[in-house]
Amino acid sequence: MASADRTVDSADRGPTLKDVARLAEVSRATASRAFADHSSIAAATRMRVLDAARMLGYTLNQPARSLKSGRIGLVGVVLPDLRDPFYAHIAAGIDEVLQDQGFAMIMIMGRGGDQVAAIERLRSHRVGSVIVAPTSTAIISAIRAAKLVAVHVHTTHHSLVSDCVTGYDYEVVRGIAAELITLGHKRLALLLRSPETSATRGRAAGFLSAIDAAPSTVSGRLVAPHTDPRITSWLPHLDGASAVIAGDAGITSRLLQEARNRGVCVPRDLSVVSLGDLDWMTAFDPPISAVDLHPHAMGRHAAETLVARLRGDAPAPPVEIRVLPTVNRRGSIAPFRES
Repeated sequence: MASADRTVDSADRGPTLKDVARLAEVSRATASRAFADHSSIAAATRMRVLDAARMLGYTLNQPARSLKSGRIGLVGVVLPDLRDPFYAHIAAGIDEVLQDQGFAMIMIMGRGGDQVAAIERLRSHRVGSVIVAPTSTAIISAIRAAKLVAVHVHTTHHSLVSDCVTGYDYEVVRGIAAELITLGHKRLALLLRSPETSATRGRAAGFLSAIDAAPSTVSGRLVAPHTDPRITSWLPHLDGASAVIAGDAGITSRLLQEARNRGVCVPRDLSVVSLGDLDWMTAFDPPISAVDLHPHAMGRHAAETLVARLRGDAPAPPVEIRVLPTVNRRGSIAPFRES
């Protein structure tokens, strides 16, 4: 699995269910069932667990109290579109962990307002928790109103209100742009599908930071079709760019198809880097340089964090997990050459 950095919003971790189980000399699962007053747990064992909790000052949180009602057996997963390989890999990672931990998953697809409506519908299915990607202020408000335990994926909160799993969008795009500039490219473009998420905002900020730090002869262009419905293709809007960072694998595929149709040679005429790596990119001629964002690992981290939260085994403050990307340099980037 891809490596990840974990940060906690407070130095005061507080006792966890695992600490209680250790003191009571039982497994974590037994301690969890003892709090839920499960019929399989002997009265003496349950009393030992409760005594250990009192000694440690452990307070069963609301997600853990939901064990008794059974609400957390179902986990809602709200994603934009599984036809997008990035989100399909996130979903696969989530599903692996949830199945292994005995949870059932309800998958709902939608964007924007559809995602808000989906979160509101989860309550009718007795769902007490949700994993959602991407997110917005409206989605966060809907989660709060529904009183759901949430983990946000591919999202960064300025102030952590829920656990979240994200990447290094600012850093990776800034680094790629700087590398292209060192190869002599003076006109760069960043192609984004939407400017509405924290991930795309981070990418845009990283790109502009690299341009600002470059000599005055270097310029950069942000192209986002959702901000201009007249944009139906990519190449006419590159403003003469000789190097392009494509915001996802779908954009990369469309751009390469347009380049081939118009006789634009990669990398002779146009260097291309994809934010998102798929198998076909290594088979393309030339192989496409790409950043593996490890969405499968993001999904697994999200599900593991949610399960820990539900079982009372996560730190009291929300955590942010950042998954380190892998930059795969291949044949689609080259030094700038005058045409």
